[in-house]
Amino acid sequence: MPTDGSVDTNKLSSTISRGGAAHIRVNPNSLTADTTIASGENALVAGPFTLAATLTVNGTFTVV
Repeated sequence: MPTDGSVDTNKLSSTISRGGAAHIRVNPNSLTADTTIASGENALVAGPFTLAATLTVNGTFTVV
């Protein structure tokens, strides 16, 4: 998070957000590092999505 605590499209990397005002979120199509979604956390990816590593879900994980 930026030091001033604010987040907007100008501060997001072009690797995760594109389209300016369109707010298009981009994510990889596979998981390549072991990852845990902790209890109380929600995670979301756009599919198709391939698991090439261990995904431990104690919270909520949704593929749309």
